Amino acid sequence: MTVGWFQEDARLALLQTPHHFYSPDPVQRNLQTVRDIPGEGDLFYGVVQPGNDLWNAAFFCGSCAVLRRSALAPIPP
Repeated sequence: MTVGWFQEDARLALLQTPHHFYSPDPVQRNLQTVRDIPGEGDLFYGVVQPGNDLWNAAFFCGSCAVLRRSALAPIPP
């Protein structure tokens, strides 16, 4: 589901997927609201990240991603 996007768009350099956690985050656990309040991941990947589209920007979390090496190669060390 991720690699196909690199075939679709030759300019695509990075594709990040959401993190999915099976245990409640600290807020959900402490308030015992696991069934009532969405987790932090849902807020971040469902609201915050898409909101960054306005600025053509995104946060890179450092995992759950596929990167195109040829897009990074021209960047000097």
